[in-house]
Amino acid sequence: MTEISKYSIIEKCDGFLESDIGEESVMMREEDGFYFEMNKTGKNIWQAFEGTISVEGLCANLTNKYNIDQKTCFDEVVVFLTALHKAGAVNVS
Repeated sequence: MTEISKYSIIEKCDGFLESDIGEESVMMREEDGFYFEMNKTGKNIWQAFEGTISVEGLCANLTNKYNIDQKTCFDEVVVFLTALHKAGAVNVS
């Protein structure tokens, strides 16, 4: 498993359907029906970028949009991106 740092590049993978359920969201992989639930924070992180972005850039977007400090943002983003990477929803380089 690739360790995620602020310099890591994150790329969303194709093949996932997304649906909002109130403040939360669900993603399902089309090929096998695997699904992934996102709470409000995860949904905000997921929607903060399209395509490819660095973790540093993603955190900059989030700290500008929400009242959150850099360290807390980075810590939460890494936990979430690690789960997405394990689920096959993002590539990390």
